[in-house]
Amino acid sequence: GVAGHASQPWKTENAIHKLLAAITEIQALVPNQPTEDDPLKTSLSVGVIQGGDTANQAAAHASTTLDIRYGSRKDYDSMTTAIIDIAKKHSVAFDFEMSDVPTYNPPNDPYVLAFRRIMVKHIGFEPEPSPRFAATDARFFNQIGIPAVIVSPEGGDCHSEQEWLSATGFGQFCAILQEYVAA
Repeated sequence: GVAGHASQPWKTENAIHKLLAAITEIQALVPNQPTEDDPLKTSLSVGVIQGGDTANQAAAHASTTLDIRYGSRKDYDSMTTAIIDIAKKHSVAFDFEMSDVPTYNPPNDPYVLAFRRIMVKHIGFEPEPSPRFAATDARFFNQIGIPAVIVSPEGGDCHSEQEWLSATGFGQFCAILQEYVAA
């Protein structure tokens, strides 16, 4: 942007205004956030916005960090292109700190099936495959053709002061991993 006195905004190019316009357009790419009942949608969170130096000056600079969790490869491909176009349209410089396609494992993969069998033995029921909202390092293995199972013991309130983990579930998790590695 171009800094200037806040009393004469017509003589400035406020970087915060440009950034907010770009963010609003990017948010429109994700009209429906995922839910626990419908998790296969892309999500977008605006985590950080910074800009300006003082209240009586139009901001010469502004920045944001967006956290996008893609629900499908199709969303990844189309949104990446759209974000690049939106940034250019608003004269906003950007870079991807991290940009990865969603992780997908074929449910009939022999390694996945072996893990599931051991898991059923230890937890006493057949778990349903389900998408996860969180990012993991599984994506790095998946990108080179190595399946990666993402599981977690019972717990909740992740990344909060109330985060918890079931002691029983943790014990089961350790036993599952030990048996799978030994197999």
